[in-house]
Amino acid sequence: MGGFLAILFSRFLNAKRVLSFSPQFNAHNEVVPYEERWRKYRRKISAFRYKDLSSSRSKDCEYAVLMGDDKHEKIHFRLFEKYSSLMNFKLIKIKNCNHNLAKFLKEEGILNECIDAYFSGLSLDAYFLKRDVNYE
Repeated sequence: MGGFLAILFSRFLNAKRVLSFSPQFNAHNEVVPYEERWRKYRRKISAFRYKDLSSSRSKDCEYAVLMGDDKHEKIHFRLFEKYSSLMNFKLIKIKNCNHNLAKFLKEEGILNECIDAYFSGLSLDAYFLKRDVNYE
């Protein structure tokens, strides 16, 4: 849940920029009842302090969320879409990729460069265009 936590803790840490790879909007059954990947794990959670990420962003932080386009990622992508119109929130879908997006970028030899580009202030749109990454 690293991507989820990166977004969640940004407001507590007064972060200025967050780059999140394949975050879940949440694993709570009421929020994503059709998400089956963690069913056996979430049964063991007795209480969710944060059901989802809907109120977890900071207005003083810029967010970039990168996700794959497989069927599982699309579940969470749709939940994040309503935030993509906000000025400080960028949602990018990498084509032909699944939940292992960071691994995919690493295998392509561009993970570290992508992270450096984002935290140096470069637009991820410009970066992915330059690197010929298939995204939307």
